[in-house]
Parts: sequence; C-alpha cells; structure tokens
Amino acid sequence: LPESVRVLNPQTGEVCPVAEFDSAGRITNADDATGELVNVSGAGAFAGYYGDADADSERMRGGMYWSGDLGFCDADGFVYFAGRSSGWLRVDGENLGTAPIEHILLRYPEFAQVSVYGVPDGDVGDLVMAAVVMSNGSTAADFDPAEFTRFLCAQQDLGPKQRPTFIRIADELPRTATFKIVTRTLSAEGVDCSDPVWVCDRGETQFCLLETTTLRS
Repeated sequence: LPESVRVLNPQTGEVCPVAEFDSAGRITNADDATGELVNVSGAGAFAGYYGDADADSERMRGGMYWSGDLGFCDADGFVYFAGRSSGWLRVDGENLGTAPIEHILLRYPEFAQVSVYGVPDGDVGDLVMAAVVMSNGSTAADFDPAEFTRFLCAQQDLGPKQRPTFIRIADELPRTATFKIVTRTLSAEGVDCSDPVWVCDRGETQFCLLETTTLRS
C-alpha cells in the first residue's frame, strides 16, 4: 500500500485496524478492518467530474481523495478489495459491508445471483435485505426456508448482524446497460415489490413468507 493511501473508516475518518484471518483464510474482523481507500495527500490524478460539483465534493473531503472503493489491509500491507462505499450498511450502530455478505450467501447452492443492500429499520439504521435469483431453473416456489436457515447457521464467518432479515426471490435483478446490478432500485423498493419476500426478524429462528408489503414501524 503506498504511503499516501490509507484505509479509513468513512464515518470517523480514522485508520482501520489491520485485517485478521482464521486458519481457513477468512477475515475475522471485517466490520472493523474494512474501510474506504483514501489518498490522504490530496487529489492525485483526480481532475474532477465534468459539470458535477456535488460528485466532486463527494470525492474530495477534508483535502483528501475518497475513492469510493472499499477494502482491508493485511499485516504485510496487501489490500483486499471489498466492494464499493455505496455498499455500506449501518446495523445496530455498526458499519457492515455488503460484499462480504454477498460472498457468503453465494455459497448457498440454490442461489445463482445475490445482491445485498439496506432497507430502513423502524428504529434506527438499516436492516439487511438480499435479492436473489434461484439457480438451475428453480423458482421462488422451490425455496426451502428451513434448509436456508440451516445453511446460515453453518456459516461461521457470518456475524449475527450480517444475517439477512429479508430475502427477496426474483426472476431477475435490475441491471444497467453494462450489466451492473442497480442496487439503489432494489433498496428503494424494499419489501414493496412484486416478488415474494421472506422475513426472519430479530428473535425469530426461521424465515416466513411476508404477507404484508409494509416495513415494520
């Protein structure tokens, strides 16, 4: 990692701690170690966005260039990419990256595509929601909530606050012309969508089909 680049917590501006890994090579402190890659020496090669002062101010804050890229750094100075800053969630007062949660959910053999994002918590912050596309031609009717719950419980690197509250089962995910998933659309729709949504709220042990399209207040 160049001396001018730091991995900073986007909320506090503090340097994130070095990543720690278990014997299987899985990061064990992703919540604390994951931050945004920042050029603390200034703009560098960044010349600004044409006619978009708001975008410029988003990138240049406090005289530093905030790249929008998330990552974590190991003890040897190697940086691991962990997604984009738009993929941050705030759950129970903690910052969570969506990319690590997506990687875990993609281990489930019945899921071909996964997009994780936040929906508003009625109390404060976000609830974790995932929109998924089933694999091998399966449909929403083939989703087995008990099997999926057992899968989640078996994932040792999935923290309690990373567990999804909502699972939306879609035929396809909205994408841009370059095939990037439009997460902001999914997040804006929340549970108010035409797809079936399963919910496992705090204190519950298994996912149930959501029968209302209104988030808890």
